[in-house]
Amino acid sequence: MKRILKICSIILCLSVIFSFSYNTLADNFYFEIVEISNDGKNVTVSCQCEGNITSNLTIKCMGEDNSVIYINELSAINYGYYEFSFPILSNSNSQKYTVSIGGNNFTTPVSKSFYLIETSSPQYILVTAGKTVYELKNILKNNNASFYRNGTLLSNNDVVKALDTISLFNGSKTVERKVIVMGDIDLSGSVNATDALLALQHNVGKITITGASFKAGDISRNGIIDSECALKILQFTVKKIDRL
Repeated sequence: MKRILKICSIILCLSVIFSFSYNTLADNFYFEIVEISNDGKNVTVSCQCEGNITSNLTIKCMGEDNSVIYINELSAINYGYYEFSFPILSNSNSQKYTVSIGGNNFTTPVSKSFYLIETSSPQYILVTAGKTVYELKNILKNNNASFYRNGTLLSNNDVVKALDTISLFNGSKTVERKVIVMGDIDLSGSVNATDALLALQHNVGKITITGASFKAGDISRNGIIDSECALKILQFTVKKIDRL
């Protein structure tokens, strides 16, 4: 415990020196490509939006050989969870692809890479800590979404925790997604100093964080867990910031 407190105090001291911004692309909205899955032939891209995007979005998928696999436009969107799918065409020999989404509201396009391999891993929806079922239904713009914990249906007043299951309609069919709570690396149901310590230990190579825990710890959404992530988690724990 003394060691945890010592490391946490070091992180807090760093917060006086460094200042980090939230993962936003413009002043009035947040947008992220949450997950990309494929079956070797078709690709499904899952996104979350918090805020109002007033311009059309351009979606592009390119292979390593610079072949354009898919390009399209989406109309202006606002708060919610979105999915879209497209086929992998035969004009590319790539195994690695990059999906990028941008528009006039974006300072830079959002991008995420994936490999053309069949995957059966569960898809996730990222949420901020402390959200209730009712709040997430509003964020997802889906009042018919159902939330479950170990098979038990949650009520609107229940706080959603890591690895709860969401059943929702994505526009064409009902799908299930697992919840990841930002900062809850140990998937314990709360964000605390232990999560900050785990992030720091991963950063220095003492442990390796993978899977859902990695997604929870990657606060900056840049594919790494570093001291900045540890600092933000600790700042959230001591209420210096109100969201991750």
